[in-house]
Amino acid sequence: IMKNKINTITKIMALILSYSYLSACSEKKTSEQTQIMPKGAHSSEQIEVHSKANCPSGSSCAICDPSKREAGRLWCKEHGVYEDECYICHPEIKQKAKSKKSVKPHGSTHATEKKKNVLMCKEHGVPEGECAICHPDLAASLPAGQGLKIKLSTKNSAALAGIDVATPGTATVVPQVEAFCQIDYNQDRVTSITPMLAGVIDTLLVTPGKQVKKGELLATIRSTKLAELTFNYLAAISAEKKARLNFERKKLPALNKIVPQREIEKAEAEWNIAKVTYSGYHQQLINIGFTENELAALKISRQPTSQFSLRAPFAGTITKRDAALGQLAHVGDSLFTLVDLSTMWLELSIPSADAAHIALGMPVSATFESIPRKSFNANIIWIDTEIDPKTRLVHARGLIRNPPSTLRKGLFGQARIQLAAPKRLLTVPAAALQKINGIPMVFIKKGDMLYSATRVTLAAVANPESTIAIEQGISPTDQIVVTGSYIMRSEFLKSLLGAGCADD
Repeated sequence: IMKNKINTITKIMALILSYSYLSACSEKKTSEQTQIMPKGAHSSEQIEVHSKANCPSGSSCAICDPSKREAGRLWCKEHGVYEDECYICHPEIKQKAKSKKSVKPHGSTHATEKKKNVLMCKEHGVPEGECAICHPDLAASLPAGQGLKIKLSTKNSAALAGIDVATPGTATVVPQVEAFCQIDYNQDRVTSITPMLAGVIDTLLVTPGKQVKKGELLATIRSTKLAELTFNYLAAISAEKKARLNFERKKLPALNKIVPQREIEKAEAEWNIAKVTYSGYHQQLINIGFTENELAALKISRQPTSQFSLRAPFAGTITKRDAALGQLAHVGDSLFTLVDLSTMWLELSIPSADAAHIALGMPVSATFESIPRKSFNANIIWIDTEIDPKTRLVHARGLIRNPPSTLRKGLFGQARIQLAAPKRLLTVPAAALQKINGIPMVFIKKGDMLYSATRVTLAAVANPESTIAIEQGISPTDQIVVTGSYIMRSEFLKSLLGAGCADD
């Protein structure tokens, strides 16, 4: 009998415990699915946090649609209302809403009233609008020099975490950007020398590497086409002379009354035609490469020739020769490449983010691994108007004047483009800088437990690996976190890991 009573009691207790457990689970599930929140600062009505699909309005509202929230007002992500209407995070709002009196204390000012009305984050002890843990998304809208607050739990938290601070250093830096570079000939001073008539190469007078003067003879070519052309040229000289004498004779005063006017006009027309024919042949020979002195000699000798010359159009260096004695050269064949090496181009490839700072005339300094301990100076002469679709870089060009012979086409190197004159800037150790969503920030100590994640503007300089130059955002007396900044960064990003205001 006793055994049966014990079994009965045991079953009753199990049923009671099961019921209690199921009731608790049901309450918890209901609590998780539906949160009852205050509707407004001056309303006692309650609303649910809901999705767009379940919005009571039939479309969407500020609770379920972030795009419909008022600009500039902080939103409580945990409780689904504006921070200045959240009674759970800020019970003082509800208490103030109940009080209908608004009496200014004696001697109060607008500034002190505004300070008293600032919402405070009760979890982290800083103003709600400056809480880095609750609202890390505000970092993107901060100007340089402003920050979000982080408050540590105890005064010795920083020491235990190994956090150390120091004031910024100073350095004279040159605002500049880095770019890849390559040496090329000045393409405005490069030419391929080609024959204007087909013929056989008769003589070669230069080899690659030879420096030549403007007009210097490079080669001679023998052409049957030229023999015909010079014959016609000499004939045109004689025809022009004959036509001129005929016209002048008919224009003599003694014959003016005897020769009809139409004969005089005909003689003048024939002379003009002869002059045009002569000029045409003369210009053809100039284009082929004859000089005025050579044409004068041809007029004197009265002997047609089949040989013409190839001459340098400007002073420079022969860098290439594709010609051999006895070779048949055709019109358009490149027999020599002539380059003026008194200037060279420095082709630059600049990251698109830095290209906006580049302007014509800026000085450039280039270095090359194959030429150690030496830099080469240039100035920007051209900036491309588009971004390379493959490399996403912007091309620009510098001009190097009087380059040494060691600077050769095709060399790759690194270039630094100087944006402005050297200036004195504040610097911090590289370990002090943290980038949060691409935004450069440093952590500044404001009190025993209070720190500010402050946005800074980095100077456009080629920083050494150990230090970073700061253009804006810090002052010489700021206490910058130089050791343990990554710990402060982790604290900053707590809410993104699920440890924001709801973490109690």
